[in-house]
Amino acid sequence: MITIKELKCHERALEVCVQANDYFQLVSGRSVTRADVDEIFVTVPPTKTLTDKLILGVYEDSTLIGMIDVIKDYPSESIGWIGLFLLVCDKRNHGLGKSVHQTLIEQLKACGANFIRLGVIERNTKALKFWERIGYKTQQVKTMDTDSMMIMELELS
Repeated sequence: MITIKELKCHERALEVCVQANDYFQLVSGRSVTRADVDEIFVTVPPTKTLTDKLILGVYEDSTLIGMIDVIKDYPSESIGWIGLFLLVCDKRNHGLGKSVHQTLIEQLKACGANFIRLGVIERNTKALKFWERIGYKTQQVKTMDTDSMMIMELELS
């Protein structure tokens, strides 16, 4: 059974990130560090505070298999922004991501969200295909230094 609940322990989060290091290699070109994980817990957009941020652990039965970083009401009211949606490597490609996402939708709807948005680096083709497959549509493309980021959105019904 998949459950999602608040994750406060940086060490547990680091364990997940190390087991999903391929993501960090793809995005930053290096392995994840404790400082990277600490940054996940404290980074918020300029208009938000830490009270708007949720760091969630994804559990299969009692085993931590992933984590999600969400900002409530960002960039505007009724939108949940997914900053990170990460499953450990050996739990991917088995339908768990879709199940985890559905559980997250229910939690965000309970918080008043009508939309979910996220950004995906264009070269992260597996992630782009996943988000498109579950209904996200690209709303905008932001050009960054060396990458393009696809801003994607899903309307919650």
